[in-house]
Amino acid sequence: SVIGCIRDITEIRKREELLEDQARRDSMTGLYNHDTGKLLVNEYLREKRMDASSGLLMLDVDHFKKINDSYGHVMGDVVLRCIGQALKNIPVQSDSFRFGGDEFCILFTDCGKGSILESLKQVQDAVNCCILEQTGQSVSVSIGVAKYCSGFSVSQLIRFADEAMYRSKRKEDNSITVYETN
Repeated sequence: SVIGCIRDITEIRKREELLEDQARRDSMTGLYNHDTGKLLVNEYLREKRMDASSGLLMLDVDHFKKINDSYGHVMGDVVLRCIGQALKNIPVQSDSFRFGGDEFCILFTDCGKGSILESLKQVQDAVNCCILEQTGQSVSVSIGVAKYCSGFSVSQLIRFADEAMYRSKRKEDNSITVYETN
């Protein structure tokens, strides 16, 4: 004779999957978190086709400290969630993640230059739709872009996008700078 026990572990498995997903995501925005984002970029670069055009965009909210100081952290959180939602709705092939604080990254995969430039404008337009309720002012971002070149590591790509973003911050609000390689 055979004696056995059957147990449905569907609910346990669903909870485990939920916890795994929560560990990969930023709780404020729902985007991937910093560590997961870097892993995605690294994985993409390892498997990327040689002819595929790609780039990393880094954006920073203009005057975010002033928003937090003037209107409180609750309003700052609203801005971050709004930007997170805007980045989720980008129509081209991309992965977005919160890099930290008020900085976000978008990895554009397998897109031509025109497609990336169009997406940059869409990102700006979507973010500009985030309105500070107390003042009616829209939120602006400074954007830096590093186009992938063969041999770049993840840390180099992030550093170049970050450098371009800081160049944008030194210009006027809502500006875009593309990192130029020699």
